[in-house]
Amino acid sequence: MTEDPYALKLYIDGNAYNNPGAAGGYACVAEYPEAWNRAPEVIFSKGFYETTNNRMELQACIHALKHVADQGRSIGLVRVQIITDSQYVYDGQRMAPQWRSNGWKNASGRPVENPDLWKKFLSVRLRIKVRTEIMWRKGRKKPILNAVDRAAKDAGKMPTKPDRGFRSGKIGTSRISGGASSL
Repeated sequence: MTEDPYALKLYIDGNAYNNPGAAGGYACVAEYPEAWNRAPEVIFSKGFYETTNNRMELQACIHALKHVADQGRSIGLVRVQIITDSQYVYDGQRMAPQWRSNGWKNASGRPVENPDLWKKFLSVRLRIKVRTEIMWRKGRKKPILNAVDRAAKDAGKMPTKPDRGFRSGKIGTSRISGGASSL
């Protein structure tokens, strides 16, 4: 997929300092269609006390989708491209319906990370009435990607509330074959 000069582009990013478990934030910078003659702007950013990188990346995507669902048609949008540097979000968008039908377990039968947010993602995506694509781009290759990265990090430096879905002490895959370790 290529970037469309006629589409609203929503660049999203999320971060967590000392991942997992420290403060983090997410943000979105809008780049408007060329014909609108409007400068890019931060349309949202939010910080949390304890979280993870993946939770913040997914929260950014969910809030970008909410923005499109709530305002897309009323501001005359025909197409929206959400651009993320998160492989987790990009790959997960296609897998989420399968995870849901599998009881929020992956193909190996293990619980999916952040099912609370993936449920929100699927719910919000159903409300969208404008053609919307989620695209992956390597981070910090364009000035606007640097701007959204900076906005997410700034939000993480000023957390306003706890991330209610964050769970400390989660079990992760061991580096030793056949086991799991506590993070």
